[in-house]
Amino acid sequence: MRVLWLAGWYPHTRNPLGGNFVRRHFRAVLDSRFVDKSVSAEGRSDTFGSDLETRIPSQWELDTIELYHFATYYFGDKKPDVLDSTKLRTGENLNLKKAEIGNRTIDNKGIESEHIIPVMQFKGPVRFLNLVLYYKKVFSVLNGLMRMKWDIVHVHAADKVGFAISVFKPFHRFRLWLTEHWAIFGQDVPDAYEKRGWWFRFSYRYMWNRIDMSVAISSKLHSSMCAILNRDVPSISLQNVLDRDFVAEIEKQISRQYSSSGLRFLHVSNGEKRKNVSDLVKAFEVFRKSHPNTELILIGSDSHAQYAGVQGVKALGGLPPKKLAEYYQNANALVLVSDAENAPCVILEALCFGLPVIVTQVGGVSEMCSEENSIQIPPFQTHEEKAEKIYDALLAFTVKNPTFDSVLIQRQALEKFHPHPVGLGLRMAYSNQICVE
Repeated sequence: MRVLWLAGWYPHTRNPLGGNFVRRHFRAVLDSRFVDKSVSAEGRSDTFGSDLETRIPSQWELDTIELYHFATYYFGDKKPDVLDSTKLRTGENLNLKKAEIGNRTIDNKGIESEHIIPVMQFKGPVRFLNLVLYYKKVFSVLNGLMRMKWDIVHVHAADKVGFAISVFKPFHRFRLWLTEHWAIFGQDVPDAYEKRGWWFRFSYRYMWNRIDMSVAISSKLHSSMCAILNRDVPSISLQNVLDRDFVAEIEKQISRQYSSSGLRFLHVSNGEKRKNVSDLVKAFEVFRKSHPNTELILIGSDSHAQYAGVQGVKALGGLPPKKLAEYYQNANALVLVSDAENAPCVILEALCFGLPVIVTQVGGVSEMCSEENSIQIPPFQTHEEKAEKIYDALLAFTVKNPTFDSVLIQRQALEKFHPHPVGLGLRMAYSNQICVE
């Protein structure tokens, strides 16, 4: 069984955190080559340690799984470097003036490849030439890849590359699968699909009409895409997955450590407007008047620094998993009160550390949470009500907090989001598709 992954968004040298959820899925598939003896027929395990000795069934094996990432960079008025696409799969590191291009062998069953495609930055009436140059290079690389036989081509975050591979589909025998993570297919988001330019809408719909399977990170996202793009596509579920670095920290975790002096709320995000960080801080300021020992820790973006002067607020930038794990272990709740989400990795990370969450019921968030592990806020109707509803949720947490069972929250989350069951589930899906054919 040969599977090709094409990623429109992926961590790379210029943006090491972008599209990290795609890398997590890829590594989950690679790491799931061994399962422990307690794994059931559904691919779930009651234990999630490092003692994984039993090989998976041969029908789940992948002869080859390779990943290619296509990213665009603009180099001002300089002529872009010319890349020889025949060298992109050799494993050599080609040191260019503006970027590195190479691939790294992760496993003898998988290659994770990064391709950064420089494009001249045209402006004004001829700016469409940026897209022409981009697709010229992408088509060149894909043409070489299509000379090999692939059973399944799995596209992740389909912007641009999804359209490109769908052009090849009528001429090659492969099944085209799609996993999308974008919030643009949600309701009432400022950058919604319907508000995009004609080329984006045309190219995405063109691809959607040619895919064979939607591998959905949330049923709500899949339903929304089917409705907006006017085509029902068969789907299977694929949970977002816990990063392997967090798995190591959880295995070392003995017990949760709470602050003895007061509540500690944690917010982890890139700080963009839809995350409603300013409204969270406003609500926290009011809440702290009656709960003076409470802390709010903001992690993940340098933009959080603007709130560092607020009493009780600690603002941090991005943290490596080992350091972030310490904050998950020592907090009382994660607060993520966004206007739009799909299936945020920070929620599953918090739950896997046994941490309850305070969230808005947007996108696929409600599919990740339950009464046993969360306080959920209905989607905001007006901007004015945001801080008030967040404040009410913080108050509600103080009442419900004693009832949360961190051991139960963690166990249920690991059963759902641990890399092994997620990776095995995708291997099984690939195998079932091939067997059907």
